[in-house]
Amino acid sequence: MTKGWAQTVKTAWGAYWQDRIFRRSFASALTASILTLIAFSRLLLWIEQRPGITLPDPLLRFLPVDLTWLSFAAIYGGILLAIWKLLPDPPRFLTGIIAYTLLLWIRSLTLWLTPLDPPPAMILLRDPLVEWLGTGGTTLSRDLFFSGHTAGLVLLTLILPPSRIRWMMAGLATVVGIAVIAQHVHYSIDVVAAPFFAAGAAALGKRLVRHLHISRQLL
Repeated sequence: MTKGWAQTVKTAWGAYWQDRIFRRSFASALTASILTLIAFSRLLLWIEQRPGITLPDPLLRFLPVDLTWLSFAAIYGGILLAIWKLLPDPPRFLTGIIAYTLLLWIRSLTLWLTPLDPPPAMILLRDPLVEWLGTGGTTLSRDLFFSGHTAGLVLLTLILPPSRIRWMMAGLATVVGIAVIAQHVHYSIDVVAAPFFAAGAAALGKRLVRHLHISRQLL
């Protein structure tokens, strides 16, 4: 990260932080996001103990391929890339927090409504960060509909301003979607549905930030 980028971030946040509406909105959004993550992690542990059904899926007839490290490189590389791009733009960064929180609530509802067993021959996608911060070491296998990793990257793609990085994020989301199906971590429908839920959460997040009159620049 260059000195110019850091200075841009400092100047932008310094200016927006003087706005009382932005300060309150950011503090509220961050608090809601943290509380939602805590509640979501508890839900995931409950879902892991719940029996479900196995869906027929023609794409899962093929043998699974372990693409764990490719998935993690795309997921966390995409997250870092998005943070780097969004930090100089506080309203978009705030939009990302709000939209992601909404996405977690939507996913909580869909997970609760769709009790599913893991796809046949699943190769577990062990995420050390999630296990350390959220599930107490439990490796998840039933958090299926819809794919959170795919939806998260699509969400970031939609929050980012039009640029080459946006196209890169879209490519990373595609890679992750294909990889989790190839590894039998998700059913095909989990991945196909993810962008639609992400688009809904992104649209709601943008509308809420516009409603606060923080910025008229969001697309």
